[in-house]
Amino acid sequence: MSRREKKVRGKAANGHQLAERIPAGQIFTDLQKQRWILGQSIGTGGFGEIYSASNDLTKAVGSSAEFVIKVEPHANGPLFTEIHVYHRVCKKETIQEWKVKRKCKFLGIPTFIGAGSLDFNGSKYRFLVMERFGNDLQKIWEGNGKKFSTKSVLNLGIQILDVLEYIHECGYVHCDVKASNLLVGYKSSHQVYLVDFGLACRYLTAEGVHKPDVPDPKKAHDGTIEYTSRDAHVGKFSRRGDLEILAYNMLQWSCGKLPWEKDLRKTEAVKTIKNKYLDDLPELFAECFPKTTPCPGLFQFFKYILTLGFTDAPKYEICRRIMRDGLAEAGFKDDGKLDLTEVVREVAKLKRVTGNKRESKLVCQKAESSENSMKSTPVKRIVAATSRKPCSPAQSNRVTRSSSKTNKLNSITNIGIATPAMLEVMEKNRQKEETKLSKKGKAVKRTSPNSTNDAYVCFKLPVGQVLTDLLGQRWVLGKSIGAGGCAEIYTADCPDPWYLGSKPKLLCAEYAIKIELFTSPSASNERNFYSSFCRIEKIEQWRERRKLKFLGVPRLISSGVNEIDGSEYRFLVTERFGNNLKMLWMRNGKMFSAKTVVNLGIQILHVLEYVHDCGFLHNDVKASNVLVDSEWFTRRADLEMLAYTMLKWSSGKLPWEAEAALDNCEAVETQKNKYFNDVPKLLDECYGDATPCPGLEQFFDYIFALDFEETPEYDVCRRFLKRALVEAGFKDDGKLDLKTKTKTVVVNETPKLEMAANDKAKTKRAPKRTREETENSSDPSPVECALPVR
Repeated sequence: MSRREKKVRGKAANGHQLAERIPAGQIFTDLQKQRWILGQSIGTGGFGEIYSASNDLTKAVGSSAEFVIKVEPHANGPLFTEIHVYHRVCKKETIQEWKVKRKCKFLGIPTFIGAGSLDFNGSKYRFLVMERFGNDLQKIWEGNGKKFSTKSVLNLGIQILDVLEYIHECGYVHCDVKASNLLVGYKSSHQVYLVDFGLACRYLTAEGVHKPDVPDPKKAHDGTIEYTSRDAHVGKFSRRGDLEILAYNMLQWSCGKLPWEKDLRKTEAVKTIKNKYLDDLPELFAECFPKTTPCPGLFQFFKYILTLGFTDAPKYEICRRIMRDGLAEAGFKDDGKLDLTEVVREVAKLKRVTGNKRESKLVCQKAESSENSMKSTPVKRIVAATSRKPCSPAQSNRVTRSSSKTNKLNSITNIGIATPAMLEVMEKNRQKEETKLSKKGKAVKRTSPNSTNDAYVCFKLPVGQVLTDLLGQRWVLGKSIGAGGCAEIYTADCPDPWYLGSKPKLLCAEYAIKIELFTSPSASNERNFYSSFCRIEKIEQWRERRKLKFLGVPRLISSGVNEIDGSEYRFLVTERFGNNLKMLWMRNGKMFSAKTVVNLGIQILHVLEYVHDCGFLHNDVKASNVLVDSEWFTRRADLEMLAYTMLKWSSGKLPWEAEAALDNCEAVETQKNKYFNDVPKLLDECYGDATPCPGLEQFFDYIFALDFEETPEYDVCRRFLKRALVEAGFKDDGKLDLKTKTKTVVVNETPKLEMAANDKAKTKRAPKRTREETENSSDPSPVECALPVR
């Protein structure tokens, strides 16, 4: 392919990246390790390419190949959504079971065969393997003078109703039923399959309840505008909406037009016209059938749809009976056959014309047909679900993940073979070496195990260094007590402003200062967030409004910018915390109790809800807390990271830890995709014969059902976690049995955040308890968990 042609294929009209043409013979390996060989391109969609394919690698793919592979750039979202639905809905055994239960001979839904990712010429692609189908109904309908016979229209309606009933029972709505998404069987011209689940979405919550009847302006007019339901015009999705879309299609197939076709570029006008006609069905049918008899049964089908409420389950058998009565009224035999009166085994071969615009010509020849060979492009097809990148080291830790494989401490802790005692010894040795130089008053460059760029690594500052904040208040640095990403964390105190000669009490310091180079990419983000949303009064207002006793968001005390030894530093002053959960988890044998895991999840859910309400995403619940407001990250990603963290706390491991330790991001992503739609298998892998943490499976199911832009229902998450806690026999008192004397902990990755000075201070304030007294205490003090926000 020439450079000029690559440029032409850069972007689709809808803004999505177009797939580069991949040559025949390329080998694809799906997530089940099945290998596929690619044939010729046989069609194209809005932003993907469709190829014939075979699982026989010993010979080239012929024209009679029984499979196709749909390929789309990895950054695009529709195919990701489609694969997700195929995993959940299109498994062969699930379809067969439903057919047997309903005594249904045929169900027009594709069977999921395989999916995966491919790197080609430096670009990453997502692919879906499907059985091969014939031509799409749009092409047949247009070739037949934009008209189908009454028998075909009604039999098509019956077949599609079966598919919609099945999809709805699986908890999804299709949202984009149309002729170009209906494909004739490759071997039978009387069977039609509904494909393209790129706009499909869940209509049920995790508790199995229909989502509320609340408009969402962000999703308004999603779908193909000709057929979009009235619900979808205002950003709501329901089962009655799918039936309404089907009714519009049947109306167009039988009369050749829809009254609002001339206004398709004006979405609000289309919505108004639809509302007008559905309030007066006789006028709609008079407009569509001015001189001919309307399709029997179609008027009654519209009338039935208008009786449905937003959350009502349609009575599909009534709808099928209406259509069968229409067949009988028109004098046709109810044999399920389609007389499409068009040669269905035609293929649309694309002749691509290179130039300033991407054009195509259809040359219809008598040969095999494509699965999606040149669908008609809708005037407006807004895809709500953009690309979702799973929580992998490449994304969630892209700033904090280690880039140095020679660092001994980092390599040991990443692999997970270091005991807590080893970590403590290594950490103390490192601190001793740095203290020798810092006592001489010199800045020491810290070798960060977390930083990916040494240019941003902060120099270690000496004890006693004075910093002045934006209000002119002085802060005196104590010892370094931790590090995060490119930052260094110190104890700090503020000498009384009215008695500057007083010596700061650094041993019992109640504050911590986090310092980063001014040029560090994360320093500005974190300061902006803290300044706007971590003010004590704002946190307290939100907490009181939600009637919460505790919210684990650190309070901002102060901030500033200072120049030291020719370098500019940003700093944040916050309240000081105790041990981090990673150290406590490792001390506890890499395991927390089920009660602790669930209560930690509930506390952190409150924090994430607050962060999301502020319009930000956390994006790293577990590691170094870099907040990036990015289009690739979503609120559901924060919840997904929390779920992985809870899984590790309760089981002691994650299935992809070995790959993560080697920075093999592709392998980690593959592993997560493998378990993405099989949560029971993920839990079996982690827990083995042990009982899984209560509520965690439902939490994963809820997260994976969320759409890209959907706002999580935090109360729903907390409710089923609390209910699972009670069902497991625990009291819902919010207490954490971490088996430690520390009263407040901070979620942060770096093990050296254990604060020895703070421990000494606590010893002075309270009598020391023996280990037996701590472990056997029947009423442990509640432990609060704070989540630093960056």
